[in-house]
Amino acid sequence: MLFTKIRLGAIKTIIDLHTHILPQIDDGSDGVDTSLKILQTMAQHNVDVVCATPHFYRERMNVETFLARRAAAWQKLQPAMESFSISILLGAEVAYYSGISEEKELHSLCVEGTNTLLLEMPYSDWNSFQIDEVMSLAWDSGFDVVLVHPERLTVGSNKRWLDRLYSLPMQVNAGALQHWRTRKSALEILENTAKPLLGSDCHNMKSRAPNLWEGRKVVERKLGKQFLLDMDENAQMMLLSHFVSV
Repeated sequence: MLFTKIRLGAIKTIIDLHTHILPQIDDGSDGVDTSLKILQTMAQHNVDVVCATPHFYRERMNVETFLARRAAAWQKLQPAMESFSISILLGAEVAYYSGISEEKELHSLCVEGTNTLLLEMPYSDWNSFQIDEVMSLAWDSGFDVVLVHPERLTVGSNKRWLDRLYSLPMQVNAGALQHWRTRKSALEILENTAKPLLGSDCHNMKSRAPNLWEGRKVVERKLGKQFLLDMDENAQMMLLSHFVSV
């Protein structure tokens, strides 16, 4: 895979943990040209590492089929990556489903070489069984569960479950920090979660363009430079196997 070991602490490393840059696999990039435009924008904003995390829905396909489709999408993009200094890690944005904790191949959906599992909670009202199963993934099964864009999901009764979930890392979308309607709740989540993380969740160059840099500026302005640096360190720790110590 296109990845050079980076020394922890030696340089500032900017990581986009959540993207849909792989071409023609989900509702993200519609082709290699779009993927390259997204990556060019990221490079201009000094992003060093990108996690390619297409959607995985268990009700639509099994893990084996998903991995084959992801590999095919990566093979389309990989030859054009030689001119980029950005490193790509393959993963998935896994939509929660009942019984996920019993999935034997779940580790294959983690960011490659890690135990980091990006998990999207349901958009419907959550229940105690779902919360218990997610916590079991983290505490009993050894996954580093990252809840993605919880600011989009914690509406209505779901807000009451946040206190139990704050012990997990949470990844806020950069776009949520750019709009006044969602900025307050996004900042609150970053301040309350055990490990605040940021991702662009970019899909294209129009409605869901790469915007990690804009989100980072809001974090620094509202929460301070040290908070931003701590977030960068959190992201590095989620990908620890790909870094070497100084």
